Amino acid sequence: MDRKTHVKGGRNEPTRNAARAAEVYESRRSREAAGSQRITRIQDHARAEQGAGAARQDHDRRESFTKVSVRKSLLLKKRLRRFAFSKTAALALTIVAISIAAQALNNHADGTETPDRQPTYSTATETPEPPSINLTTAKIKKPTLILTPTQAPEPEPEPEEETPTARIYDIPLTEELQEYTFTLCEEYGVDYEMVLALMNRESEYKAGVISKTGDYGIMQINKVNHEWLREKLGITDFLDPEQSILSGVYMLSDLTRKYEDPHRILMAYNMGERGARDYVSRGNTSSSYSRYIIQRRAELLEETDGD
Repeated sequence: MDRKTHVKGGRNEPTRNAARAAEVYESRRSREAAGSQRITRIQDHARAEQGAGAARQDHDRRESFTKVSVRKSLLLKKRLRRFAFSKTAALALTIVAISIAAQALNNHADGTETPDRQPTYSTATETPEPPSINLTTAKIKKPTLILTPTQAPEPEPEPEEETPTARIYDIPLTEELQEYTFTLCEEYGVDYEMVLALMNRESEYKAGVISKTGDYGIMQINKVNHEWLREKLGITDFLDPEQSILSGVYMLSDLTRKYEDPHRILMAYNMGERGARDYVSRGNTSSSYSRYIIQRRAELLEETDGD
């Protein structure tokens, strides 16, 4: 018998060793690849967190540009109301002064009036001449209208324009942000309670949320919309709550002009207009997303009616 057959493994031992080495090599390569992928994901996440933190710090060092425009608009309205009030008061004072001056002139005319002269006739027997009237001295008394300050019409005050006030709800959103959202909705013609309900559905009122699909901030603005919103509104940080709310309200106002059905508006905001069009073409008139927001809006309005 050949001696090699008595050695461990026999003639097949080199083949088995080579297969085992290949398995070990493949296992080591797969572990190294998985570790590299984990490191890459951790580095990407760290860079994203660092960028978001830097953007928030930069925003804290400057005022929100949208706040400035809103404050300027409110200040202009107050100045216009003050100007209208001062103009009305000046007109009333002018009318009173004119009335006093007219009264003084009437009193002066009554004190200097000359008596009426009677016509003179000739005493001769001839045909009497017609009476002569001295037109230069004759004065015809005219009825005078005496105006007193009490007769001056009082100007009716102009009704002040009522500025709508924000409805504050018991939700995890500051009163300042609720008032800011209300002002934007009034300006762009968007339903205020629907925007609050949409925030609840999208981010639960959390400003720093970034989804796996690339949606940013309290209104979850998808990254495909970032470029044109930067150009249109000057947005610099989509994690900033005020800029995120401005972006979402502007997008909803654009969809409101295109569609009348609130379910269609919400589906277009959630899926995009093309996705909503395809969804509706399959016979759907609403989605779980739109139904949730409409229901949440109704609950907010019930809180207002209860108060």
